[in-house]
Amino acid sequence: LKEIPHVFVNRWEWMEPPENAVITDEVAVYSKGLRFLMKQKGAKRILFIHSHKYPMPFRQKIMEGIERENGVTFGKDLIPFSFEEMNEEPASLKMKLKTDRIDAIFAVSDYYIVKMMELAAKSYPELLRLPKAGVFNMLYSRYPGQEFSSVPLNLVQMWKIALSMPENDSKPCFIEPAEIIVR
Repeated sequence: LKEIPHVFVNRWEWMEPPENAVITDEVAVYSKGLRFLMKQKGAKRILFIHSHKYPMPFRQKIMEGIERENGVTFGKDLIPFSFEEMNEEPASLKMKLKTDRIDAIFAVSDYYIVKMMELAAKSYPELLRLPKAGVFNMLYSRYPGQEFSSVPLNLVQMWKIALSMPENDSKPCFIEPAEIIVR
């Protein structure tokens, strides 16, 4: 691949970033949404919805970065719950809600918030009224009557940098998110 000009863009799901990459700074993206919930909404214990019940090593590294950047701890301030659990073990949320007083919801994707609200409507109505923030600013975050705040990726900056990146620049470039869209 070294002989072929290339740039990896947006997403990288391994431990070390590649050469020639313009990548979303996921710690910064998630931190922006979490800080919004903590500072603007007063949240102390946030249900943190991510992808897999047992995070991959690169995701664990991101979670450690979130703890470091925000002075929070998973299991104490951020209560992890995965999309996988939501689909395969939805009743497992009941125990988390019993032991942890959740006062906000954050998800690494707007879609996960919508799916959580569907589950909440059936089994956990107390979650429906909580402040929420997601990521991507997708159509899901803008449904009339069900709007929630979302952190968009800074795709314009990402592509500008990717398309102008010198061929011999092997250092990865991490892109901060755009400003949170508050709803």
